Amino acid sequence: MITPDISKIPAPFDHSGSKHIEPVEHLTEEAATNDILSMFNLAASGQLRFQGNSKSLTSSSIKAINGILFHGDLNHPSDLSRPEMMDILGQAGLRPYSWMKLLLAAGFFRRLGPECQLTKAGISIRNLPVRETIRKVWESWLIAPSNHEMTRIHWLEGIRSKKRPLHAASPVRNILNDCLRSCQPGQWIPFNTWCNLVDIRTQNVSFVRYSKGLKTIGRAKLNDQQWETVIRRLFSKVFLLETAAVLGLIDVTLKPLDQSEPEITGTPSQVTRLYLTRYDGLTAIRLTLLGVFCLGMKLMKSIHTPEPESITVLPNLEIVRLSYLTVTSDLFFLDRFCERQSDRVWRIDRMKILRLMSSGLTPDTILSYLTRRHNGILPETLITHLNDLKERSEGISFVDTAGIYECATPQLARLILSDPVLKKTCSFLGDKRIIIPERAKQRFRKQLAKLGIRFPES
Repeated sequence: MITPDISKIPAPFDHSGSKHIEPVEHLTEEAATNDILSMFNLAASGQLRFQGNSKSLTSSSIKAINGILFHGDLNHPSDLSRPEMMDILGQAGLRPYSWMKLLLAAGFFRRLGPECQLTKAGISIRNLPVRETIRKVWESWLIAPSNHEMTRIHWLEGIRSKKRPLHAASPVRNILNDCLRSCQPGQWIPFNTWCNLVDIRTQNVSFVRYSKGLKTIGRAKLNDQQWETVIRRLFSKVFLLETAAVLGLIDVTLKPLDQSEPEITGTPSQVTRLYLTRYDGLTAIRLTLLGVFCLGMKLMKSIHTPEPESITVLPNLEIVRLSYLTVTSDLFFLDRFCERQSDRVWRIDRMKILRLMSSGLTPDTILSYLTRRHNGILPETLITHLNDLKERSEGISFVDTAGIYECATPQLARLILSDPVLKKTCSFLGDKRIIIPERAKQRFRKQLAKLGIRFPES
């Protein structure tokens, strides 16, 4: 047992009245294939910026990324409801931080002053199938020299010292890549079982090259063997969550952080909070079909991981969650385009969908998701509603920098000119074209949204 100096340790978690909460599953493949496209859209539209000369994103950029995440971040939902957990989770969380790190390392994003821009490679790769793009990001990260998985472990000190206490990350990543290749696709593997596999593969490999250069806050004393064990397990957690899970190669199960065990334990109970990291909720992993593809594996037999029929869509556009739903990604996604009516009921929100469409979420994506999750045949009212949104979203297109826009049909142009607010903010140029002064665009956009019509980004 490792006992640190407890003079400045935070108070322990308050478990009074709490009960055991089951881990939740995060199905990542669908999220990753949508998130990476949305990240490219954010960069192309200039919504990603850095704070001064630092590598950290601005708050507005993090908010923009959180807004496009298909299934939210990789957390247990109960952690988000507890303010004391936010210091551990951090503002950038897992997915926002990881997507930026991975796409910069792959050479698809670049920093130009405070802005994050697409590179030529990032522009051209958008024409490839999305799973090919993800595989290139994965392969780039395996050899990335300038990043290390342990840099976000808040209680670890000395990692940046001149004596380089840790070995380079890229050789270790390739070992963990081989460990993933030995996993059976579609089967859940407890994290401790994974660690046993890593121990076997790394018997002659050291993660720590100079243990005396490493220190912990709280001054916990670790011998060489303890350092090796702690770093090996933490490196695995970070690699699996920040890279493999974010890219959709593995599904994961997570439990609440206040019910998790940190890699450094001891007495009193405050130690749990001192050494707890955002990664310690990981309990199990499962290799996905996208993982099989990115790892270059040959599938010996077909795997089937059926998505649960987790919801029922009603003709009045309400969505009812089935009682056995445990996949937290469903809850995150429903909250994105619906207004929650109760713990188990949502109602599809037209305005939310219109706002999300500017960041890449389409009615087709929503329809595809509901088709897979719905118990039965989707009601016609829903299909008509989403198709109408799709038609309206494509109704206006940007022509040039003079503020000229073209409506999809003459009828739409007449509808705009008949609206008492819109007709004061634009001028009719004939046929289907209108001109909107720059000063009136914001007002025009708001009024257009009230009619259920999306104004294009320009």
